[in-house]
Amino acid sequence: MSYDIVSADAHILEPKDIWSTWLPAKYHDKAPKLVKDVDGGDAWLHAGAAEPDPIGLVSTPGMAWDNFRWTGVTYEDARAGCYNGAERLKDMDIDGVDAEVLFAPQRTIGHFLGDDDDDFVLAGVDAYNNFLAEEFCAPDPNRLIAMAQSRHSAPTPPSTIC
Repeated sequence: MSYDIVSADAHILEPKDIWSTWLPAKYHDKAPKLVKDVDGGDAWLHAGAAEPDPIGLVSTPGMAWDNFRWTGVTYEDARAGCYNGAERLKDMDIDGVDAEVLFAPQRTIGHFLGDDDDDFVLAGVDAYNNFLAEEFCAPDPNRLIAMAQSRHSAPTPPSTIC
């Protein structure tokens, strides 16, 4: 496939059902929870967080810049292309974008990577990667180019640098 315009820093908004659909049932109680933010918008509550993380600014495509806000945004307000691959392709066609390199919503992946239970970490990373490959990118993996999350931790940096 030939590409003229590639968006190399695109992100997705995890769909409301990502963890109930893709995470093994035995981990559902530890999964991020969809709750309301202080202004009635949708937000994800992560382990150890005092406040939920609103979807606001990560769901701005298609909104006029003066409507951007951090709180008070619901999934119904967000453009479906934020969390649905088939709809994302339609948005890309409107914008004249041939392909997008897609990165994870780090706030959600951080929920898993920050846990001490290695099996839970791997289950969360696998759930996200499986959703990305089998659902979000499935409509056209040549245009929706997934950057999977690593299941391995980074090597420990040396204590001294020569």
